Amino acid sequence: MPTPSTSDEAALERRLHRNRLVVLGLALLISLPLGSKEMTIGIAIGGILGHFNQRWLSGSIKAILAVAASGGGPVPSGTVMRLFFRYALVGIGMGVALWLGVADPIGLAIGFSAYVGGVLIEAGSILFRVIRQGSREDESEGKSKNKSEVQSEDKSTDDLPPTTNGADRAGQRPEEIQPRDEEDSLHNH
Repeated sequence: MPTPSTSDEAALERRLHRNRLVVLGLALLISLPLGSKEMTIGIAIGGILGHFNQRWLSGSIKAILAVAASGGGPVPSGTVMRLFFRYALVGIGMGVALWLGVADPIGLAIGFSAYVGGVLIEAGSILFRVIRQGSREDESEGKSKNKSEVQSEDKSTDDLPPTTNGADRAGQRPEEIQPRDEEDSLHNH
């Protein structure tokens, strides 16, 4: 299986970021007329915290994988500390928003999980492209199969036994020909 190039990875990150913004924007648009002010603020704060969480997590994971790819060795303690520090910052941010009463907990969860919605959009997009590509391949195989079936049917008429009056029976398979008299039955058996 080929490994993705850095340009593929960057393109994927851009699509995921765009999809996350789409999900977050839709959630905010829906919450404005239908939700409370706290719900809308919760979605916004959750989205901001989710954005920083994903960026910090991505940076920490890349640093850990770089150490592993270079032959192993211990991961720098600062990298590990940043990995856990982000949990504390996200928790403090959500806790303060809830303690002040400016954000709805469900809104925080919706905003924070917008990245998951972005990933689902990307997965659906990839699935759609794979299915569409597969149906195009099936169509092209079907066209080539139909051509070969027509060619094999044309050849099957060459295998017909000789008959006294073959003009009206042309194109019939041998098993479809019904003998009309004794002479035909002698040729068919």
